[in-house]
Amino acid sequence: MKRRLFAFLLAALLCPAISGCSSPAGSSSQQTASQESTSSEQGENSEGTTITISYWGSTLEDDAMQKMCSAYKEQTGTTVERLYIPNADYTTKMSALIASGDTPDLAYVFPVDVYKWADQGLFVEIYELLEQDPDYSYEDFIPHTFLEYEPGKCCGRMMSCESILMYYNKDLFDAAGVEYLPSKWEDAISWEEFLSRCQQLTLDANGNNAASADFDPQNIVQYGFNVVKDYDGWGAWIVNNGGSYFNEDGTAFTMSDPKCLDALQFLGDLCNVHHVMPDATTAATQNNNGAAQSLMTGAVAIYQDGQWACLDFDGMDFNWGVAVMPVGPDADEGAPYTYFSSSPMCIFKSTEHLEETWDFYMWLCNPDEAIELYSNGLWQPVLRSWYEDEELLAKWTQTDARPSGYMDAVVDMTVNHILPLEASYINNFDQMDAIIESSLEPLWLGTASAEQAVANIDVSAYLDGSRTAIGPQS
Repeated sequence: MKRRLFAFLLAALLCPAISGCSSPAGSSSQQTASQESTSSEQGENSEGTTITISYWGSTLEDDAMQKMCSAYKEQTGTTVERLYIPNADYTTKMSALIASGDTPDLAYVFPVDVYKWADQGLFVEIYELLEQDPDYSYEDFIPHTFLEYEPGKCCGRMMSCESILMYYNKDLFDAAGVEYLPSKWEDAISWEEFLSRCQQLTLDANGNNAASADFDPQNIVQYGFNVVKDYDGWGAWIVNNGGSYFNEDGTAFTMSDPKCLDALQFLGDLCNVHHVMPDATTAATQNNNGAAQSLMTGAVAIYQDGQWACLDFDGMDFNWGVAVMPVGPDADEGAPYTYFSSSPMCIFKSTEHLEETWDFYMWLCNPDEAIELYSNGLWQPVLRSWYEDEELLAKWTQTDARPSGYMDAVVDMTVNHILPLEASYINNFDQMDAIIESSLEPLWLGTASAEQAVANIDVSAYLDGSRTAIGPQS
């Protein structure tokens, strides 16, 4: 049965001033849906309400969204039109819909976009609705699920949870006689030990490893480690050395802190000094292959990536495992940490069907409605009960897409040792990250030290504080 909200709250939120902000959802946005998603349902449901959701994702996610929308209509009578937009075009397309007044009822939103649109007053305030929800409360969700654009005011909730971890090929470890990486938080290894294992796992064409005096770094056939060098790649090394590249309130850029510099230099040295990680040219190919393909082919032994990569491992015929991040010499006692890397889902104030939109918004919280997105390795739940209730936990973790060690390296880390990604709370992060990433390129190329590269970073024009309250906190 459809869940219902208190009528007085809906009336307050759907006042003429708000509903007049945009043309009715489902006009040109529905036309765009039919153009951009060939599988999109069309037409108005003559017996019920029609709402629209915009989203991105893989073919699998698009198919899953279609199934969810069909199931929701069967249960409630509400038609959900799907506006699928490719990742690369998403911000541009959504900006055009906002400018034209043709916003959908609810939408996936990139973290770098969410606050600027929240500041423009485009989104419904989530906490007000959540307080009146008959089925869910704030405490039902894991830490860092909600994004607050002002203290006590929420503009969206994360659509799912994704954490950062290490993947590794056990067959390559066995062949080299190297001990497996630890999956338990309390067993995390040091950077020194991590380097040693990477050296033993890096091989040249003659079979010499990187610890051998005969090793040929010009003819490497198997690398010990790889990671996409972006903010949730190198950022995870910074936080696991006790560092932070912004201060707590987002008013200062602090990457010159030795804890940050040491983490960045360690990564740079893995590539250019120790030769256990692909150089910039080789890494471009490896990164395009992704974690699963790189590990399966034996090109790389260890790959740092997001939890979502479990999807790609499902069904692959080799032994793989997952592990927690290594910890640096200056790590605090809470390390190792993982990142909460995801994107929020928001409701536009322009919706003319807030009750139905909210109902669908919260219906999507329940993994049972799209269990394949969780059991196949793509998503982690945001509801706390799906981590704490053994029966619910088994539904999405006892599958071929979850290897041994997953309960420790992912489930325990998500519940007890997770930090919000800087992109989810630092203002103007996208502008600053563009500067940071380009400035770090010389470090990855081996033409500058971490200290030299960071000295060239100037993001002062974009420092504008942070949205520090991201809940629930625990």
